[in-house]
Amino acid sequence: CALTALLMALIGLLQLFFGNGKFLWFYEHPLSLAAGVAKGTFTNRNHFAQFMALGIGPLIWWIQDSMRRSHAEGGKKRHHSDTGPGRGELTTYLLCLALGIVLFAGLLSLSRGGILAMFVAALVCAAVCYRTSSFGKRLLASLIAAGALIGASLGIFGYEKVCNRLETLVSGELDLIDQSAGRRTIWAAALAASADYPAGTGAGSFRKIYPMYTDLYSDARIDSTHAENSYLQLLLENGAAGAILALAGIALCGFWCVAAVRSRAQARNKLCIAAIAGMLAASLTHALFDFIWYVPACMTMAVVAAASAERVWQLSRGKRALDGGRRDGAPALGFSLSGPAAIGWPAALLALTLLGGWMIAERFGPAVARKYWDDYFVARNVMNVRATPEQNPETENADTQRRWIECLETVVRWSPKHIPARLALAEAHRRLFDSLQAESENRMPLVHIRDAAIRSRFPSREALDDWLTRAIGDHWRHLQKSLDHTRKALALCPLEGRAYIYLIEFSFLNNISDSVRRDYVEQALRARPYDGDVLYTAAKEALLAGDAALWLDYAKKAVASGPRCQEMVIRDLVDATPPANLPAVADFIVREFGADLAGIRVLHAECARHCSPRQLQGLVQLRAIKAEEEAAAMKNAQAAPLWIEARKLYADLDRHGDALRCARNAVEADPNNFQARYLLGLDLLNHQLFEDAERQLRWCYQRRPDNKSVEAKLGQALKGKLDGRRAERGNEILR
Repeated sequence: CALTALLMALIGLLQLFFGNGKFLWFYEHPLSLAAGVAKGTFTNRNHFAQFMALGIGPLIWWIQDSMRRSHAEGGKKRHHSDTGPGRGELTTYLLCLALGIVLFAGLLSLSRGGILAMFVAALVCAAVCYRTSSFGKRLLASLIAAGALIGASLGIFGYEKVCNRLETLVSGELDLIDQSAGRRTIWAAALAASADYPAGTGAGSFRKIYPMYTDLYSDARIDSTHAENSYLQLLLENGAAGAILALAGIALCGFWCVAAVRSRAQARNKLCIAAIAGMLAASLTHALFDFIWYVPACMTMAVVAAASAERVWQLSRGKRALDGGRRDGAPALGFSLSGPAAIGWPAALLALTLLGGWMIAERFGPAVARKYWDDYFVARNVMNVRATPEQNPETENADTQRRWIECLETVVRWSPKHIPARLALAEAHRRLFDSLQAESENRMPLVHIRDAAIRSRFPSREALDDWLTRAIGDHWRHLQKSLDHTRKALALCPLEGRAYIYLIEFSFLNNISDSVRRDYVEQALRARPYDGDVLYTAAKEALLAGDAALWLDYAKKAVASGPRCQEMVIRDLVDATPPANLPAVADFIVREFGADLAGIRVLHAECARHCSPRQLQGLVQLRAIKAEEEAAAMKNAQAAPLWIEARKLYADLDRHGDALRCARNAVEADPNNFQARYLLGLDLLNHQLFEDAERQLRWCYQRRPDNKSVEAKLGQALKGKLDGRRAERGNEILR
């Protein structure tokens, strides 16, 4: 355990200082970078820090054991008059260095829970050593040396970052420790779900159950996979029986440790218990804030510690426990290979071998599929980063969609039960259809195709297929493939709420009735009651059914879920409204949906495509007021872009006094903002405040002397300033 922790710490530090952002310098994870903090081979810094915490106890034990051997070696040297450093002393020094490296790597993970777990591990280990009279001056000196090494290392790198993280931990303020109440929200949902399912929901089901109990609207296509608390997740997934069993196991480990410490066992065995107790305490502490019991590497270390605690307890009971209570003539192993045991043990070994082989074969396909799944995610992330604001990275390139489909088909070929890959394939075929449809002769959107197919009431599926081929071309078959993958995903897990959206969209392919579509909507809402995509689809179905009140209710919730669904609702309303009625619709959207600045920006942009600026003056004024309000609530440089936005809007409304005021506020918020200074200079020129304008524009010219526009405006300011002085002199002469 000590060696693996040291190796992981070295990997984490080397990746942090000399890495390229990839794990082990060659593996690119789709959702995590091996940079910024120490992570080792873990994708989550909290899990890396837990692994470091689990290595502290074994390292302290190793140091103590090395000191004991060194002490014995020192006695021999004194007998032989040898004054040089012995092998044991050198080992002790190296182990102290290893302990410092592990602690330093754990601190550089910047994991607050992990740092707390390391502190608990060291404290418990030291306490048990003190209780068993093993905490001598030499061990204290070694720990002080390791601490000095950590302090010196942090002084070179990472001191400020570590201090900032620890400040939030020791502050005791929940809003700082748990920003945005993310963990508390997940814990509350897990507790509520546990109350409804006392028998448990099944191992690994948290990701499906959590969306039904959270009260946060979201249009982010990211799911919480764990409860951020191992105890709560165990209670939810395995029920009261699983929780009681886990607590019994914890109590049993505690009994083994306490009994071994209180026994009359050898000091070396008690020192082992000190290391084991530190490991178990670190695991139990960190489990309060993270799902470290679901991390195989961390849980393997914890299981080894628990098994070691039981064995040390057996040894502490004396010779009878060690030899299994054998009588003279009995085998030393404590069991006999004669009689039934001669067949039972080989049979058990064979059964374990077969079971292990089956388990490996069962996971081989998913292991191969993981590589292609990660490649797909990395490609999508790169596409999203490189896309311009005018592009939709998901529908921009049909060739890209085909590559993604090929990659995802490889995933499901190796892992047919890979539900996320099935849903990703359904989405990819849907996007490929949209891309091909946008390039076809008949660019009818899917919603119109669906309405036409439903109203036509085709007598058979063959007639529908023939009509689709003639109307839009063979690429309609991507819709059928999307539907097929959706069905397979739902067959594997009926709680995939977003999958019902595709069943609703493609319902015309199977001539499904209105009542069945309503059932799909209800099932989607049960599985994902706060999901933006589900709410948006429910709103559209309510509108098609003619229920305006229900549409408004779902649409409001969809808008509240996030900016993406907010934009979709606004765009649908604007596109369905004649230009002459857009000002009234804009007022309706602002009044009913309570649009924030981001929503008003979208509304303004969409309306501007259909009507004249004069019709939108009220909307522009509202946007300017919202921008001012948000700028006033921000601090320093963050407010400058909003003040600039408000200034431009007031300028468009010919309210130049307000524009000048906003420009001054922008410069005050961020004096080093070139755009703010330049716009203020222009507004001052418009108000013929040439001296102030010259000051602002000269500042801009000094930063960008090659900017011709700045140079020309500075010349106007200087000319106006000189003309003003000449006019003053002429007036003085006349007086």
